[in-house]
Amino acid sequence: MASFSRMYLWRNRALYLTPQLVQAKDFVAGSDQLIVCLDGHITRSFPNHPDVHCRTSLLRAGAKIPQMSVTNHWSRLAICHLNSLAQDFYATRSQMQLEVNGDYFNHQNETEIIRQLNRVFDEDLATDDTAQVLDDLIIAKHLKQTRFQRIDPRIESVKACIEDNIRENLVNADLAKSLNMSESRLVKLFRQQMGIPLTRFRIHFRVHVGLLYITLGYSVTQAALSTGFSSTAHFSRCFSDVFGVPPSSEFLHPPFLEVKLGQDTLAALQRRAQSDSMLGKYVQRYQQAHGLGTTLSPKSPIATESTLKTTLKTNPEATLKVLPKVRAQPAGA
Repeated sequence: MASFSRMYLWRNRALYLTPQLVQAKDFVAGSDQLIVCLDGHITRSFPNHPDVHCRTSLLRAGAKIPQMSVTNHWSRLAICHLNSLAQDFYATRSQMQLEVNGDYFNHQNETEIIRQLNRVFDEDLATDDTAQVLDDLIIAKHLKQTRFQRIDPRIESVKACIEDNIRENLVNADLAKSLNMSESRLVKLFRQQMGIPLTRFRIHFRVHVGLLYITLGYSVTQAALSTGFSSTAHFSRCFSDVFGVPPSSEFLHPPFLEVKLGQDTLAALQRRAQSDSMLGKYVQRYQQAHGLGTTLSPKSPIATESTLKTTLKTNPEATLKVLPKVRAQPAGA
């Protein structure tokens, strides 16, 4: 049985398995999350509603979780970070049996979900096998062909541009102009579709990548600078807001946390390592530790306008303009 935490990372999903719940302060969910108690249960407290005792809970990106509102009754947890550009959240929400203040509880299939995730935890399944387990659990077979929500390709392109330019503080007005949209329209549409403000998404994404770097062995300062933060203090503050604990927390660092990278995540890191020798060193160390060899993928250019054009070429409603030169956002944005 696993005694330490484990994190599986793919391009659009993640799975965090932990024997304990640690929350040192209030935090805001940076992504849609399905939280599963692998044994025991948790209790959620609400100001104007009776406490909810549950084994499965669904959070929308942007959900605020006060520090004292969650009580873990000695349960190991699985936290599934869902794909924000797929049907994950909507398919899962359709199977939850209780809603309280925008949070959802009691998945119809929670017994099977718990059984399968316990198997992942206890048997230390390979990344590919775990990805298949998650895919089958998140979107049930009878929902595979159901389209709950249409994701606007302009939002897909903006998300891709942010992810491909992690060190740049892209300006909302420039992104909107490149898509022939007003800034207010882009900001409103992004929040409608992603459940989280555009500026907050950018910060949360960079913090999540910073966590990945920390788990690979980076120092907190190295992780902060590598993800575009102006200072370690700013990174630490944002990190605590997203995860509820500081990045220096011992349980986030090897050997207390084991990280398993999906092939898509590893390929993305390999491409970035072509222009980042320090990252290349850590990627090679990871590959050697997992018997994957050390050959890096061919260099792939950073996507800006090309990313937007590729995504939008099938959308006749969007007229793409040249992405203006990136301007810096104010500090703390």
